[in-house]
Amino acid sequence: MATLTIKGLHILVLLWMCSPALAQSPPAIQWQRALGGSLFEAAKSIERTSDGGYIVGARSDSNNGDVTGNNGQVDCWVIKVDALGGIQ
Repeated sequence: MATLTIKGLHILVLLWMCSPALAQSPPAIQWQRALGGSLFEAAKSIERTSDGGYIVGARSDSNNGDVTGNNGQVDCWVIKVDALGGIQ
């Protein structure tokens, strides 16, 4: 029976630690934009640049939309966007 009490205590502590009251609020969305084409794209790395924009390392299966010159099934794709999400 002591084992159940200890497990119950661990679950209670875990639930308390995961309480929304203790969680930090996520930052507000400034803008959002979908980039890519009609197939599968996935951002793998995003870094803020010194001008307030972002550089994104991604994979792309598309050859339409924002993507041109696909060289096979899956390509690497590097995108630079300005502070408002416009492709540079």
